Amino acid sequence: MSRNKKFCICAIVVIYFPEPELLRRVITASLTQVDELVVVNNTPATTVLSDVFIPKSPCITVLNQNKNIGLAAGLNVGIEYARQKNVTHYLLLDQDSVPASDMVFQLTLAWGAAVNDALKVAAVGPAFTDDRGGAPPPFLKVGFPSNHVVQPTLDENYVRTDVLITSGCLISEAALDCAGLMNEWLFIDNVDIEWGFRVQSLGLNLIGAPYAKLTHRIGDEHVQAPRWARWLFRRQIAVRHNDFRLYYIFRNRIALYKLKTVPSLWKLQDLFRLPFKIALCVSISDKPLTTLRQLFVGMGDGLRSRNAFQASAMATRSPLANKSTDNLST
Repeated sequence: MSRNKKFCICAIVVIYFPEPELLRRVITASLTQVDELVVVNNTPATTVLSDVFIPKSPCITVLNQNKNIGLAAGLNVGIEYARQKNVTHYLLLDQDSVPASDMVFQLTLAWGAAVNDALKVAAVGPAFTDDRGGAPPPFLKVGFPSNHVVQPTLDENYVRTDVLITSGCLISEAALDCAGLMNEWLFIDNVDIEWGFRVQSLGLNLIGAPYAKLTHRIGDEHVQAPRWARWLFRRQIAVRHNDFRLYYIFRNRIALYKLKTVPSLWKLQDLFRLPFKIALCVSISDKPLTTLRQLFVGMGDGLRSRNAFQASAMATRSPLANKSTDNLST
């Protein structure tokens, strides 16, 4: 149960062929920190998940989709179900994201501090690390030619940021009422970026909570970055994704360039870095030609499609969307 009585929180965990032990840790660590927990199961109905740990509890609901409807749609299914419970906030989690024992409490503290400073808050996200190694990703403000790292001072329990990852993010019902649900056309990648920029275009804020901790896995595996990439990106480790994910990553990045809610500075910065990202993905791939082909198929589809724009517009036309932001004080 949430330790902050102003928050009635439902955790939403979207799963797809989860690792049983890791999912057990996610659910166990989350259940004591929230009021409700919804598991949206995107694993196909033909697969038996008998070894997956989902404890019997009146606080847990499993919604079987019987097919992979994607992360964005899965989150929306969970949110729509949880709305029947009259919750005030939603904690979004991946199947490989394990919150620290006080993560949710720290998120609510950061939320309260930001509201006390007269900020209209849409979402608060934790600092996360990957248990397979690599430097913890910092909170960022969009810049050119690269983003600016936001470093909190010792007496600050929150920072303003332009980007939060989906997992570990605490989102208010009031923000969803204003901005709408997740863009389902994006399927799995850049869902957080699009929604985050959408709420910021309405004058709302994304908040980073440096004392809220989450363990989260990025990519399929970590590999040593090529020398040129270590110099350019200032990272020793490169994250390798499978070609299925890379298709959506690059398709959706191109599609986001066409959205008016996405800042021009981010588009310029991302477009500038795009050739280097392509080179990195190809250079660390086991099948570089296949990967290169998949990247260009994805970018071509993103360039031609208007679905991202239409899906974003549909999300903001939901019956509850476009309400006033004046009720974002909690």
